[in-house]
Amino acid sequence: MSRGFTLVEVTVGIAVSGVVALVVAGLFKAGILTFNYAVRQNYALSSARKAFAGDGARYGMVWMSQGAAFVEKLTASSLTVSPPDAPTTTFQVYGEHLYQSQLDVQIKHAEGISSVALHYYNLNDAGRIIESTSSVSASLMTAMVSIRGKNPRRKSYHFFSGAQFRNHP
Repeated sequence: MSRGFTLVEVTVGIAVSGVVALVVAGLFKAGILTFNYAVRQNYALSSARKAFAGDGARYGMVWMSQGAAFVEKLTASSLTVSPPDAPTTTFQVYGEHLYQSQLDVQIKHAEGISSVALHYYNLNDAGRIIESTSSVSASLMTAMVSIRGKNPRRKSYHFFSGAQFRNHP
């Protein structure tokens, strides 16, 4: 009797190894896709947080608007607020970035921002929320930030936030 494997045993072993390799490769690919998805989601959430609340060193649009003495200018892609204890600040979307300007110094505030939409509201005498015609007299605001993702199809993510102004009735 000679020792070793028969041709059938070797063929079955190679076939089983090939199936196991395909399963492992599929799991590895799924892990890479999940990691890339998580990175893109983190990027979108981080950009939205910077736009709304700030990044620790600078305040964001919602935070600045809440404490503003008044809102000077509001367009589809820009917001200019005058905080009571800070210089006038302008947030503006150029390309796919949100810039913050104070004292003629422009700083990139958040990346990937494709659009910003701000709306102002008041409470009427009956206590119902109505859209304000003047941002100066508004007491509530909502903000929507659209972020263009870094995925191959450039999917957009939309984030909403709202706040009541601290310095308004």
